[in-house]
Parts: sequence; structure tokens; C-alpha cells
Amino acid sequence: MPKDSTQQDITPVQGGTTRRSAKARKNVSSGGAFEDVFGYSRAVSYGDHVHVSGTCAPASCEKQTAYLQARAIFKTIETALAEAGSSFDEVVRTTVFLRDIYDAEEVARAHCEVFGDIRPASTLVQVVSMMRPWQKVEIEAYAQRTSARKGISSGGAFEGVYGYSRAFATSDHVHVSGTCAPAGYEKSGPYIQAKAIFETIEKALAEGGASFSDVVRTVVYLRDINDAEEVARAHCEVFGDVRPASTLVQVVSMMRPWQKVEIEAYAQLG
Repeated sequence: MPKDSTQQDITPVQGGTTRRSAKARKNVSSGGAFEDVFGYSRAVSYGDHVHVSGTCAPASCEKQTAYLQARAIFKTIETALAEAGSSFDEVVRTTVFLRDIYDAEEVARAHCEVFGDIRPASTLVQVVSMMRPWQKVEIEAYAQRTSARKGISSGGAFEGVYGYSRAFATSDHVHVSGTCAPAGYEKSGPYIQAKAIFETIEKALAEGGASFSDVVRTVVYLRDINDAEEVARAHCEVFGDVRPASTLVQVVSMMRPWQKVEIEAYAQLG
């Protein structure tokens, strides 16, 4: 049985003492030894939100395919969501990290089996490694308890294969999936690809009732860290006055070998 701990917000009151607010935080553990070593939880529930850590397959899956490892990962995620009072139906965003981009089709099949009717926002990139050399995939998830839910499609064929949406809107948030430049930009540099990406993101935000001025966070994945200056220029042209929080990292690959950059965005409404 996974363990959990429950905490509450601490707010200052007169006289310098503190009091607990009514909104509870609940940490959910899967019992993994590394949780104590690293100081993290398998999932954290806070209010209407549930954050599930990047999750890999357990030791029993050491010799299994990427598809079977992904299926095992989703079982762990499902258990963590349930412990936090949530379910797959409430997931609005996933992030998938692959050791080998050629495993994308297998992992997409597992993702679609879970989320084919839900279609959360999602990002998929290739990275160098997970914690253990035999682990082929790591998946994180984010759920929100809300009745207002809208998947936004850009018409891409892979959305149906993978079971995701270009963006996913709730009553107060819009999650835009990791977005790459479309076909036709094969020979374009990183600046031009980034500009094309922001056009796609802008359209997705608009369908969700948001705009660039509502974006509070972006994540930028680069194939080559030397492209950072060009992509930063495109990012600043869009967000120079907005200044969202942002993360920029180099990864091994996107879905297609000519894609130089992938960008995801997160907007808050109201």
C-alpha cells in the first residue's frame, strides 16, 4: 500500500505565529527507496491539482519492450493518481522522455490506450538516459479536477495515434503541448522554426481563450545548445514584455531528425 503524508498551507498571522489554511497538501509515495534519497514524492496533490513525478518501469520490467515498460509506468501513475483522489480522466498534461526516439511508436500506442478518449496535452522528446540503463521511457503527468475541459487539435495526424491534443484548456489554465515546426521547415534554421512554432502556439492559446500575455511558463528543448541564441531571440520577440518563467535544455532528438527546437507553454486565465 503506497504511503502518503498530508500537510496544509502555513500562513502568517498577527504576532508572528502561523496557522494552517483549509487547503491540504498530500504527498503520495510508491514506497521506492530513491524517494527518501532524493527527497521527493511519487505524486503531490494540492487543492484541485495533482502532480505525478517522472515515472519509470520497475525492476521486474528490465528485459521488456518500451511498450510494456510504458504500460507498467501507467499502472504506477494510475495508483498514484487514485491515492491522490484523481484518475486518468482528470489528466490534462503528460511529458514523455525516451532513451531512443525510435521507441516513440510503441510508447505512443500505450499512451493512446490510456488517453485515446481524454487527449491531454503532451510533450515527447529523446534524452540521454534515465536512472537505470535498461529503462527506455519515463513519463510524468499532471491532473486537474475541473468540469470545464477542452482538447484543442491542430489537425496533426500524430495526435490521434498518440492520443493527445495540441493544447488542453480548463476553466483557468491552458496547457500547450511540446510543439515543433511543421513539414515545410526542414531546411529552416532554429530562429525560423521557433517563429513557426510560436504561430502554432498562438493559435492553440486563442482556441483555449488565452493569449501570449497569459503565458506564465515555457519549456524550450533544443537539439543543439548552440542554437540557444537564435531561439532566445524568437522567444524574446514574443515574450519580451510578458517575461514568463522558462526552462531551456538540450535533448537528443525530437520526433523528426530535422526539427531543431520544441516548445511547450502554460497559460493561466483570470
